[in-house]
Amino acid sequence: MMLGIMFGYLYFWTGTLWAPVFAHFLNNGAAVLVSYLSNTGVIHADYEKFGSTDNVFLITGSVLLTGMLLYGIFMVSRRKIMKNEE
Repeated sequence: MMLGIMFGYLYFWTGTLWAPVFAHFLNNGAAVLVSYLSNTGVIHADYEKFGSTDNVFLITGSVLLTGMLLYGIFMVSRRKIMKNEE
């Protein structure tokens, strides 16, 4: 659900469908890569649990990093709107 919200805001703020498409590609690509590396024996990870953790520091860092990224995208789109209004 959170990814859907993030992709929706990416579309709304950038005005192009390519930003959420690229973000979705990165998300799915990471999952496919972990699955492949796990199946070939390069890494020993349970790809069924890929992306889940109980580590509070990782969760907090991820939320902060995602928030900063979304805020940056919002500010860039806001500047473009303000520039077009002049």
